Amino acid sequence: MNQRPTLETMSSRLWTRLPLELMREILVILAMTSEREARQLRLVSSDINVLVLPLIYQHIIITKLEDIIRLTTTLLPKRKHYIPALKSRLHIIPRSLSTYQVESCSLVLNDRGPFIETALASIAPVFSGVSKLAITARNLQAHGYWLREHPIRPNTVMLLHYGSPALVNFYDPIFQNVTHLYTSITTGHRYSSVSDLPLLTHLAVSTRPYLPEQTAKNIAASLRLILNQCKRLRMLVLVMDFGNISDADWLHPLWQSWLEQCDTDNRFVLLPDYRPPRIEWDDMVNEDSSSSFVSMTPSSSQTELDTHRKFETLWGRALSWKNRSKNSMITWFADLEEREAWRAATKLKFEELEAAGFFTNYCGPEWEIDLVQRDNYQHPPASDPDLKLDGFQSAFG
Repeated sequence: MNQRPTLETMSSRLWTRLPLELMREILVILAMTSEREARQLRLVSSDINVLVLPLIYQHIIITKLEDIIRLTTTLLPKRKHYIPALKSRLHIIPRSLSTYQVESCSLVLNDRGPFIETALASIAPVFSGVSKLAITARNLQAHGYWLREHPIRPNTVMLLHYGSPALVNFYDPIFQNVTHLYTSITTGHRYSSVSDLPLLTHLAVSTRPYLPEQTAKNIAASLRLILNQCKRLRMLVLVMDFGNISDADWLHPLWQSWLEQCDTDNRFVLLPDYRPPRIEWDDMVNEDSSSSFVSMTPSSSQTELDTHRKFETLWGRALSWKNRSKNSMITWFADLEEREAWRAATKLKFEELEAAGFFTNYCGPEWEIDLVQRDNYQHPPASDPDLKLDGFQSAFG
């Protein structure tokens, strides 16, 4: 007597009868549901591994040498094994590097060397479609050759630093398509400046409240120049961390006077809602995505909070802050109660994120948007003429 087929046997029969193309499409859809599913599918077969890799490597963050080794080992063709009997199994045709659709990349590496440059240059086609790039100024200098050699033209760039100032050339082709830039540098090599970016529409400049008067005036003058020269610019945000200076109200009228001419331009916004660069980058990457982004390397775990957190870039927050009052800067400086309420809300927000484990994936040193990471850092006299006189202006003078 024939037994009635179970759901499991029926599913197996149906699966084995499906066309190969349909099987592959189903597996791709399954891999797109979550990163965990995609990683498990890599173990099914070499063919499926090649199929789902682009779904895993959409957002790449490189912060240490191990990340580069892991990335190149996974993406580059494997070394041939001269075993004739196993030739058909070992020589799987690798996926072309140009078929990877990497959306964002952050190269925040505090190491330099020919090995690093050669390794990244070997997989450079992977980054051809990158639209968002976070990179330190020194990494941009070290890897400029292979970055220029390939059509890597991001729209959003975050310029970071690790302990010592470094200039960039804003005439570099990598800045040709940049519309959104977050930096603390306003000028660079060859007397280039952010004003030379042809498509720039949104600029954010980070600085500190405690600065010498002349340095602060230089910043204000630099911002005024950018507002006058960048006709395409829609918003210029000055990001300043006032979170820990409740006892320094004397700073507020000073900055208000220094930035008075900037504040007459509707495009200028002073944003007191400072956030660490890694959180800002997380928001930039996930701004248009309903799915959450792996905060570190592709092998890292993911917190549950990422799937519920609202992602809003600093330009979106600046617009919300400006819409709260007609003159956001004067309101912030004049209204002590407003400042205290904002400070309390910001503190509560970070406490909730920390309690939920949002920062557990952030291994390694914190990213620095500031030019000077250490308080006791002394910049030596510049031998490069680009670093002298007015050839080098930043948010720190």
